[in-house]
Amino acid sequence: NTNAEYGFREECEALFGPQGEHVWTGFNRAFAYLPPAALVGHQVFCVHGGLTPDLDLKAIYLMRRPCKGDPISQPMLYDMMWSDPALREDDPIEYKPNT
Repeated sequence: NTNAEYGFREECEALFGPQGEHVWTGFNRAFAYLPPAALVGHQVFCVHGGLTPDLDLKAIYLMRRPCKGDPISQPMLYDMMWSDPALREDDPIEYKPNT
């Protein structure tokens, strides 16, 4: 599970002790029902991680919930959840306002 690889499970275990694994599992069950993106006011596209080269608004709308399995098996969903900017030595991130 991707969020386990990036420390979410360990954070739940640190905060909730012996119940941490149960809490983490509960969060993942809830996450499976959340929409992967939203269109606000028919103008603003909101997504957790980032854009995907496979962006297809109709396909997003038709995604079945709950999400089954790890999103890595669904490239468009995986991109929308985990395409966060990454700092590389040869390409520093410069955040700029949306235009």
